[in-house]
Amino acid sequence: MAVSIHSPLGAPLRYFREVGKPFYRAPECYVPARDEVVVTPPLSSGPGDVVMSHVAPNFLCEVRLPFYMVPGTSCSADVWGYAVVPSDIFALGICMFILAFQCPAWECAKLSNRFFAHAYKSDNGIESLLKLWGKQHVLCPEAKQMLCGMLQADPAKRPSAASCLKHPWFDALPGNHEQLRNGISGR
Repeated sequence: MAVSIHSPLGAPLRYFREVGKPFYRAPECYVPARDEVVVTPPLSSGPGDVVMSHVAPNFLCEVRLPFYMVPGTSCSADVWGYAVVPSDIFALGICMFILAFQCPAWECAKLSNRFFAHAYKSDNGIESLLKLWGKQHVLCPEAKQMLCGMLQADPAKRPSAASCLKHPWFDALPGNHEQLRNGISGR
């Protein structure tokens, strides 16, 4: 699915509709069908911040916190949709996972899915899921580190495409990947 990431005037665009196959879809792409939701803002958040939040019953979505919010106290927040680039990084992480393990990590990135919920609730994320499956040694540590970053549930914690290409895992690969790095970062 191809969409614009900025308006003609350069404002970042956000989307509110699920697209693509469910196992490639990032958790923030499952946007609740309402304008406001009740959330408990993280202690590190402030008024007006856009944060990833757990929304009943099983959504993880980005919300914009109101200016009257108090960290750690429930409040209503605006559903903020999702940005395309972080969700694309997540989808690429799923592609990497499928190439390495011959199956998707989960059917969908919702808390109602037991494998996604296991990775989300664990301190070690995807590494915990791989250990559960006895697959923790399939990837080298550098590849596993990059995969874990790409499959972060919180889009704000995912790496950019440029930082993925600068990841040490690529240094260990044979061939001339410098052209690829320069081609992406030079755009």
